[in-house]
Amino acid sequence: MPAILFVCSVNRFRSVIAEVKFRQLLSVRQTLGSWTVGSAGTWAAAGLTPTLQARKYLESRGMDGSAIRSREVTRELLESANLAVVMTRSQGESLTIEFSKLKNKVFLLSELCGQGIFDVCDPMENPEISWQEVGDEICSLLAAGFDQICRKALQAEKRRLKKSGLKS
Repeated sequence: MPAILFVCSVNRFRSVIAEVKFRQLLSVRQTLGSWTVGSAGTWAAAGLTPTLQARKYLESRGMDGSAIRSREVTRELLESANLAVVMTRSQGESLTIEFSKLKNKVFLLSELCGQGIFDVCDPMENPEISWQEVGDEICSLLAAGFDQICRKALQAEKRRLKKSGLKS
């Protein structure tokens, strides 16, 4: 079963939106049951709800992330994921330094989606960008890169199964 972990700083806005949107895209393709999709943060406090802005953004687009609770990235989470998709280059660097043996699983969202190499800004850190703009950017990237993300995750899962001697 392919597994994707979306990662941002505090796991309350960007990674939540990515998790919920990716689940929606999988559901539209009727493949949700065979995938594990989650989110975490590099500096997350455990158990917090998504921000009000994340909940409003998702609700306005017919999605619901209210059941998600924040959690910090751990070795176990990374080991269980085929891909760890980060919002910024610094988050990717942080993960590859802390979990160097798992660095081949870490990918920048914009680059993985074939849209160039750029960070998806945190609206809490950059007041010049709106919450809606960031949400729209994440959803747009995921829609454009959906097939590519799925291919990459499926390839990684096949390698994992082959390495462990299991059949795909």
